[in-house]
Amino acid sequence: MKVPPLLNGPPLAVFTPGDVNTLDSSDVDFGAGGIMLLPDGTNPTYLLAVAAGKQDGIYLLNRNPGQLKAICSVYVLCPYPIGACFCGESYFNNGTSGQVVSSGDDSVMVWTVGTDIYGMPALGRASQTSLPNRIGPNNEGGFFTSVSSNGTQAGTGIIWAVAQPGSGSLSLFAFNAANLSTLFSETAAPQPAYRSFTVPVIANGLVFVAAAHQLSIFGLGGQ
Repeated sequence: MKVPPLLNGPPLAVFTPGDVNTLDSSDVDFGAGGIMLLPDGTNPTYLLAVAAGKQDGIYLLNRNPGQLKAICSVYVLCPYPIGACFCGESYFNNGTSGQVVSSGDDSVMVWTVGTDIYGMPALGRASQTSLPNRIGPNNEGGFFTSVSSNGTQAGTGIIWAVAQPGSGSLSLFAFNAANLSTLFSETAAPQPAYRSFTVPVIANGLVFVAAAHQLSIFGLGGQ
């Protein structure tokens, strides 16, 4: 097997928030929410990505080769306000449009990937809900989400989230992706000593939640 050479040289493009020095000095660093690449073809002109962080916002980025930068609409704040995020985004296609799932503080939000009146890529908030007692007294940081669905068939999307309340346990939530109504909630496992950073994993009709020295598996009918 031929091993490709290591990448070297300067990066092809760099994105840095305009207030990076303030973010750094206040310990509200950009990137704590990770970056997610949206599928090619989500927009006919641009390759897109989203990225969030501690500063209370999520950026929509143009990732066309050599053009990494934030895409801001004159009609919305840039970054889009979501709350502080030590978390990760997820994505699904509801059959008609791309949908980005974000979280921040104690809220989960669904954004539709579309365009503004000038034809520029933009996110439109489709729905929002809160998880009760998500992470104890500070209620900060968001959480990781995953999405399951029957392909792109409308009405089949389910958003899964693992919350860390102050009660000493992790909780698994399931939401209808169309309107964020709660479909299911259950205590999942003992929480780790500090943060969980737990991502629910869906496979073969089962949901897997890892925690402190324990793996919990959920399925229909208690299987």
